[in-house]
Amino acid sequence: MSIDFQNNKKVYRSFNEKFDTKIPLFYKSWWLDAVCGKDNWEVIISFTKGKKIKGVMPIYRRSRMGIKFISKPPLTQHNGFWVWYPLDMKPSKRISYTKTVCNDFIAQLAALKPFHYKQSLSYEQTNWLPFYWKKFTSSVNY
Repeated sequence: MSIDFQNNKKVYRSFNEKFDTKIPLFYKSWWLDAVCGKDNWEVIISFTKGKKIKGVMPIYRRSRMGIKFISKPPLTQHNGFWVWYPLDMKPSKRISYTKTVCNDFIAQLAALKPFHYKQSLSYEQTNWLPFYWKKFTSSVNY
């Protein structure tokens, strides 16, 4: 699976312009440009079959001595994935929807083959079980 990061970034920037007030600060493209540099961040996107965005995962990719790392951007309190739920979705359907979106993110992350992946999820992200099921680990920081 190859990811077209250049196209993803264009799609994400236009998505940011369209839904600016609904996107959390640390996920906005202008924020990522400011703290990472315009060329030092990418975005993983989960699309519907109709090419609508279901969820996004901005990532800060870097490498040291040829070893690939993915981490949260500098000066960013939290990052990770953000799911865009349809307005008419019932709360009972959100869990399976989140699972589908997270599994898509996991597949795309695996394609990048990072040596290390570390994020600080927002307190609003209450379901990271798909990551746990794929052997990701978690710790709580206060």
